[in-house]
Amino acid sequence: MPISLGLTSGFTLQSSFQMVKQPFIIGICGGSCSGKSLVTEKLKLSLDLSASVINEFDFYHPNLTNTDNFDSPDAINWELLESCLNTLNSKSTFECPQYDLLKHKRKKNTLKLYPTRVVIVEGMFILSREEIRNKLDLIIFVDCPDDIRVANRIRKFTKNFNMSLEFIIEYYLKYTKIAYEKYIKPSKIYADIIVPNYGTQYESKGVDFMVINITQFLYGGDSENINRLRYAPLKYFN
Repeated sequence: MPISLGLTSGFTLQSSFQMVKQPFIIGICGGSCSGKSLVTEKLKLSLDLSASVINEFDFYHPNLTNTDNFDSPDAINWELLESCLNTLNSKSTFECPQYDLLKHKRKKNTLKLYPTRVVIVEGMFILSREEIRNKLDLIIFVDCPDDIRVANRIRKFTKNFNMSLEFIIEYYLKYTKIAYEKYIKPSKIYADIIVPNYGTQYESKGVDFMVINITQFLYGGDSENINRLRYAPLKYFN
């Protein structure tokens, strides 16, 4: 059973650092605009330079156009993402593609990823793919109601992509909602930790506590290492 931060007062992860696999791969999944990036940011900040982040959207197929369905697993090059994780697992560097969400095309330049102590993989569909899911050492699912995700999506897409309200709602009903019900929501059963997000101004004490426990787990309670972490908690979840 996954741990729900909304149902428990906290949890404890116990292990010695020597027993933790390196790189330790953490998957953060959830619907579009559910708050995945903010949980990723908190975890990344807590681990400082010992963590790298992989975004699922950087593995969009390069031939997609603005008329294609981006809220579909078929839009992702899963073979390339799997190759990325295999390469990092073998402690080698990987030239990661970079995708321009505004221009709907893959950038010419790649980003060199290193096999850091922790690798965070963020995406909507990562749990629906068995070959990707099996490579994750810890799975976090951000559980966010439909209305909050829609509100966040409207706020994000009008501000960052200059999209009309009519287009955002039409696209959501045509693609995003269907994808969530078909692929993302059912994949929640694979989560080790479920993080609830019920809206803006959500006080994230549970998320803060989760992050602290994960860092202690990864560093094996080594206070000298933990004190070197530059943990900067965000006041609000959204």
